[in-house]
Amino acid sequence: SRSRFPPKGRTPYRSPRKKPTVSFFSASLLFRRYDSALRQFPVLTKMGTSAAMEVLGDGIAQAIEKTFSGRRLRAVLLDGLLTGVVLHNVYGFQDRWLPSAAKCWWVPFVNIAIDELFVDPLFVAGFIFWTDCDWSRLIPTIQASKVVALTTLPVQWANFRYVPVRYRVFVVNFIDVLWSAAVSFTAHNKHEPVVAVAPPGERGFLFKRD
Repeated sequence: SRSRFPPKGRTPYRSPRKKPTVSFFSASLLFRRYDSALRQFPVLTKMGTSAAMEVLGDGIAQAIEKTFSGRRLRAVLLDGLLTGVVLHNVYGFQDRWLPSAAKCWWVPFVNIAIDELFVDPLFVAGFIFWTDCDWSRLIPTIQASKVVALTTLPVQWANFRYVPVRYRVFVVNFIDVLWSAAVSFTAHNKHEPVVAVAPPGERGFLFKRD
């Protein structure tokens, strides 16, 4: 029978262990700190991440526009802080009413519908209010928001289906970078056509430019 021990003069073979990279340690450390802050100060933590991601998205929009407005960034920062509070309470209510633990594939779609039909238009209106945009930009901005929603639909479904409720705002914050960039660019882009009511004697709607 073969011996379980290696022949004399030979060392047993050991597969080399892969050392974790620095980026893995950094990401793990940041997540642990985030999780700790989330458990101690859930609302403040969500306010901070929401504001940071919205400011990042608006910064991208301003870079595309080749402009810079500190006042606009401060307004977006305030909007992001309020967004964190609203999302914390809305997602908590949704999880109590339609818990993610329910083994139903359609439950996330109901949560997404509530989010897109009721919550998102309020966010867009609040964004236009805080950033002092022209209210004629409301409809085009909502349309831009819906394009982002359709693009990120699989991520939203997985977020409501598998992610614990305390981490859902964190996942949505990454979507908010794209959302904030699209909404901010559309709301402040004065060269896009705006739907306007036709003057008396004409039917339908007209498209005008600001």
